[in-house]
Amino acid sequence: MKKLQHKIIGGLLAASALFVGVASYIGLNGMGYHKLMERQETGTVHFWYTNDLLTNYYNNVASVYNQLHRGANVVPKLVSASEYLENIYQASIQGEEYPDMYVITSDAMEKAYLAGLTMPVEAEEKVAHAFPNVAVEAASYEDTLLGYPFYFDTSTLVYNKTMLEAVAWDQFRIQAAAEGVENPESIVVPEEDIARLVNVMIPETIDELITLSNNLEAPEGLETVFKWNINDIFFNYFYLGEYATLTDTDIDIYNENTAACMEIFRNVTEYFYMDAETVSTESILQEFMEGKVLFTILDSESALKLENANKEGLINFEYDYARTPDPGKIPQEDEAQMENATIYEGRPLSVTNVVVVNGYTNYPETTNDFAQFLTMEHTAIDQLYERTGYIPASIYAKISTNMEKVFKSEYAASATIPPYMVTGNFWMLLENAFNQIWDGADAQATLEEVENKLKNQIPQ
Repeated sequence: MKKLQHKIIGGLLAASALFVGVASYIGLNGMGYHKLMERQETGTVHFWYTNDLLTNYYNNVASVYNQLHRGANVVPKLVSASEYLENIYQASIQGEEYPDMYVITSDAMEKAYLAGLTMPVEAEEKVAHAFPNVAVEAASYEDTLLGYPFYFDTSTLVYNKTMLEAVAWDQFRIQAAAEGVENPESIVVPEEDIARLVNVMIPETIDELITLSNNLEAPEGLETVFKWNINDIFFNYFYLGEYATLTDTDIDIYNENTAACMEIFRNVTEYFYMDAETVSTESILQEFMEGKVLFTILDSESALKLENANKEGLINFEYDYARTPDPGKIPQEDEAQMENATIYEGRPLSVTNVVVVNGYTNYPETTNDFAQFLTMEHTAIDQLYERTGYIPASIYAKISTNMEKVFKSEYAASATIPPYMVTGNFWMLLENAFNQIWDGADAQATLEEVENKLKNQIPQ
């Protein structure tokens, strides 16, 4: 749960390449994206955030906005993540220099709402058109939109493309030899044929990945076909995400489908060895960069580290991204049974950072307008990933790499972290359940125990 806790408390970690000046920033996109307006409201709009890696970005966006909007004065302020919402509440009720707007992760929406630190977003239609449903859900509480989705994190599959291409070429060589071709080592295979076979080999389900592993003649240097951080619920949740339900009134973790998916998870231990005592996201990323792992699952933070290492020339092969495999089929003894077995779908977990307008603000018009500028205007969002490494939630943001494309696609299909305080220990309980099942515990009994514990926490 260390990974998930880190996201909730401190947001994403990423290497950042920040703006070098307001003039170049404006010149890049021009001044036509946002309408120049005169404000009836006058006064300073205070904007609080906790992620220092976005400081220069926020300062430059605010400066651009202030120049474009006569009379506006938005001032970003970096504050401590410790007791963040509590400090916002205390400053607000005391009438001190409190934030008119702030950034929180989506799991804190209920807490912010109950503290009176939110106000309904009036531009619902605009937000609905600019973001995927998961982002709108993440910025809402009890079906009321309370903020503007900003950037996100989720997980996806990453693979060694160079190694898969070598495997594909071997398949053509083996086929040529079987057909009696002399000197099959010297055959020429069109690049498009290699690419087509590589795409076929990228697994859509866990059972396909197991089949690939069983049939693969391991290239030199490869230690394992598939490895991911089995200790972190953020990377494991895709096994349950399609079939689990968690709200403040409805908990359905233990059902026929989730139990089947956890059987698939448990069966993975028979094919891919991972030491739960030593495995970590950092160690797996390092092994992948060394060519020891063919497939892994990374979040966008780790993927950005991979991208930066590649830019620095630390990786000597090509890699790429693909959607996280579905759990697929439970292994069967008979081939015919396997052919007809149920295919179980997956759904990864996501965390969304949301810009929220404080219910105590004296400047709701300017504050909402800047929040929209920050999260939806091309002048700001088209530079977010390039300058900071954070991927904007907006579906209209410029996409420059396949990494962004795949992560945004996975995000759109993901399950958002529930905002309910009553189920706050859900992730710890579920992470422990995954660890127990990995160590051999009965999947159905373990899930049922988690569900019963959660249901006992809900007031009757």
